[in-house]
Amino acid sequence: MKGVAWIIVGIMLMIVLSIVAALFVFGKNIIVEKRLYQEKILSIGNRVEMTGSLIVQSTDLATLQALYDIGNSNIAIESKIRYNDDEKLPYWSDEYEDYVKQATLKLAEKYFENYNKSFTEYFMDPLKSNERYKYWYVEWEKDMKIKEFNENYISINFGKFNITYDDGMVRISKKYPLVSKIKTKFLKTIEKSKQAIERINNGDDFSSIESTLSDDYVVLSLRDKTDYVIVSSKEKSVRRFYLFSSKTQSYDSLGIIFVFDKKKCFCALSDCSNACWWGLSGPYQCSPSSCGENKVGVSLKDLSQIKKCGNFYILSNKDHSCDILT
Repeated sequence: MKGVAWIIVGIMLMIVLSIVAALFVFGKNIIVEKRLYQEKILSIGNRVEMTGSLIVQSTDLATLQALYDIGNSNIAIESKIRYNDDEKLPYWSDEYEDYVKQATLKLAEKYFENYNKSFTEYFMDPLKSNERYKYWYVEWEKDMKIKEFNENYISINFGKFNITYDDGMVRISKKYPLVSKIKTKFLKTIEKSKQAIERINNGDDFSSIESTLSDDYVVLSLRDKTDYVIVSSKEKSVRRFYLFSSKTQSYDSLGIIFVFDKKKCFCALSDCSNACWWGLSGPYQCSPSSCGENKVGVSLKDLSQIKKCGNFYILSNKDHSCDILT
């Protein structure tokens, strides 16, 4: 009987040990699964933050390139601005400064659309996203407006960008404010150019205008073309841009360039029968193209050797593809 008792005790001990072992393994599995779950959340969270950071940086890139292309007249949009057909540059007018701001806003929106398309395709296009489209959702909530345009910064609000991951077990969602902020003296290049126009009208010497209006931040240059002056005002700092003229990435400066008409042709009668008027270069005969209204040059759509791409016009290289503007 004593032998049987020891057998019973042994069996009971094995059962207890088995239960303890099972509970230990079960507890260990829970810890492992919990750790894996936490690691998955951290991994997905990091990916959401990385994507959000990249998309926010894209607003800076879109704004910077748009400022460069509009200011340097690589790209233009339709407006009341008149153009010099030989130079493919706009004539200065009272509307020019506002045109630069609104054209920059529209072009920055188009450039950001390209970034948004890349992100959307990467995450949501079944043909390009592999398995990502099953779990990821991204959306640009567009709200375009200029937030700041001052002597130190230019900032554009693009709206918000929603990033969501959901696989049924883990769901992480976050909205990122899309606000670019470019440190620049771009507005100062406009102000310097306006001062140059006043001094040209006063008959000041070009060399004197250039030397006194250039400073530590901005360099101003004037090119006399007999009937008009090409006014160029640029930051001294350089940045990397895409150049439409050469289809390459290279270094250049933000700024503006335009044509200032010396003669200011005004025809009193629509048929220009009352022909003679005034200008810096003396009396002259009004051009028939100026008849009917106070204007000089041609409209954007009438420029020769340029390329229309949707709502935009490429002025610096008519052979450039429209792929990033349509």
